[in-house]
Amino acid sequence: MSDMVVHGQVVDPEIDRLRKQVQEQRREIAELQNGLDDARQSSQQATRALVSLRKQFSPMYKALQMVFGDLDAANIPDEPVYPTLGGPAGSGSVVGGNPRTAAIWQSWKDKLGAGPGKIIDVLLTHGEMNATQLKIACACRMDTVYRNVSALKTAGLIDKNGNKYALKKL
Repeated sequence: MSDMVVHGQVVDPEIDRLRKQVQEQRREIAELQNGLDDARQSSQQATRALVSLRKQFSPMYKALQMVFGDLDAANIPDEPVYPTLGGPAGSGSVVGGNPRTAAIWQSWKDKLGAGPGKIIDVLLTHGEMNATQLKIACACRMDTVYRNVSALKTAGLIDKNGNKYALKKL
């Protein structure tokens, strides 16, 4: 290596390169430190938001814990248990029905299809309902309720009492 003389001082190019490298690394460290500070600030904001959320929902959470604790203590199942014919509620079950009646309703559901079948299931489970209640219970549109009720009327399976619908007694 050859040293250079600049303004009367000896300058080693390797030392000069190393000084520049140290300066660059210090700049990178400063940038990383700023990024770390920003990340810490964001983390603190997120923690404050979560603490606030917890504070707001804590009473509801504790109340639900008590309710579900009571349900667990009472040995209440997660799914309803009905006397059924053909599976769980909604798939041919008849709440409190006898097997013959359940078989007849299942036969009608098979003939009329899923839409009218859902109306049959809902009315068997809940009894007399108006069109809005059927819409909510069946999770469908109002025109779908009327179309399915019409199919049940055509088959002679439904009675209308005021604004409420009920299945005919078999």
